[in-house]
Amino acid sequence: MSINKKNTKALLNINKASFLLVVLPYIGFNWRELYVSPFYSIQQVGLVLLVLIAIELLFTQLIKKTGKYDQVLSVLFICFSILFFYGNDLVVPVNEFIIKSFHLFIKEKIVFIIIAILLLIFIYYFVALKKLWKVLNIFLCIYCVVNIFSIRNLNRVIEAPIESIQNGYKKINNVANDKPILLIVMDEYSSPDELYKILKDSAVYNFSNNLKKNGWEVRNSSYTYESSTIHGISSLFNFNLSKDSSYWKQNIESIISKKMMKSALIDSLSGKGVAFNNYGIFHIGSTEPLTQLYLYPTSFTEHFLIRTAFFRGKNRTTNFNLKFLFSSYGATLNHNSYILNILQNKIKQNKIVKSFTYVHLFMPHKPLFFGASFPLKNDINFDNYFLFWKFTNNKMEAFLDSITKQDKYRIILTGDHGFRINEHKENFHYTFTAFKGFDSLALKQVESIQDIGLLINAGFK
Repeated sequence: MSINKKNTKALLNINKASFLLVVLPYIGFNWRELYVSPFYSIQQVGLVLLVLIAIELLFTQLIKKTGKYDQVLSVLFICFSILFFYGNDLVVPVNEFIIKSFHLFIKEKIVFIIIAILLLIFIYYFVALKKLWKVLNIFLCIYCVVNIFSIRNLNRVIEAPIESIQNGYKKINNVANDKPILLIVMDEYSSPDELYKILKDSAVYNFSNNLKKNGWEVRNSSYTYESSTIHGISSLFNFNLSKDSSYWKQNIESIISKKMMKSALIDSLSGKGVAFNNYGIFHIGSTEPLTQLYLYPTSFTEHFLIRTAFFRGKNRTTNFNLKFLFSSYGATLNHNSYILNILQNKIKQNKIVKSFTYVHLFMPHKPLFFGASFPLKNDINFDNYFLFWKFTNNKMEAFLDSITKQDKYRIILTGDHGFRINEHKENFHYTFTAFKGFDSLALKQVESIQDIGLLINAGFK
């Protein structure tokens, strides 16, 4: 698109509503993060800037053609733009203030709508009618400069390149046989041993004892290097990157692009002709997750939009699925329900013997909620967590019983870390692991959760 003199003048008119000037502070706040993004390239940046300029030019041309409705259109478009780029920054602190000050839990969607209405009123009555667009634009320019030189940008610590972190690969023997492998991760599942220290109640071992009776080898206290799910799982899928103590400092974008979408474990299994089924919450290799429950980018455009209300809404509603748009935690509930109620049939019907299936159950992680079976517990304390922990056990018993009857799979059941938000001195670097169909000598070589990838890789010739 060629930008002539007339368009350039319109683009830089500080006395009119400007989409570009709304966007500039957002760019200023995120410029350093975008510059070091693993998806960064001059071409990608140029494309994004061209799109933004095109939107500004189309907006200014449309305003000129609307005549007496130009003020209304300007107000609506600028309000939408502010909410699009800064909605998260407005909603989250307001919601936290309401919870702390008034002990009221209001859905973020409701807070968003209230803020949208107030913003619309403010811009219409205090900016548009009084023709103070110039004041607003000057404020946005100053805000942009402040963001560019913010502590967040200037003091950003650049860690060692993720490529320099070597995995702790070691060979595990006595594993390979002719059954497929099923890995099930229970997110934020506490070690029964740690829970016993708090509760002094042997009932915390009921689930693990039942597994033992059915031929499982159980570890009631399994060590994990990582307290972050994305770090722990990515390390597992890359032969224990956590051997390097700096791995936990790596940012999510680098982990996704360099270690999840290029998983060493999946590459190795692919070379052996092993089919991979991803029922998880992360992109792994060339596969998409069952549900992307974590907010992370897989391209520069997504990285550019990652802090916008749009991208957060897209993530929480699974691409704006109407079923989840007006429900709290709908995507999470749907993900867990699918695994516990539907997935078992797909797993049982799998006819590919040389296959590895990864399942990520987002339980007993918050939200402490499973529909009518377990109503939402807004208070994330130990007592409520423990109730959900026991509920998860009951669901998993039924799930595993359905699968193990066929004796078709070698199964690994594990947590990724323990309960991190609690008032007790529980060590969340300990979780739980159980193995079905693996040689005991091989299991002795698995020293941490992050070594499980080594076991899986050794399980296929």
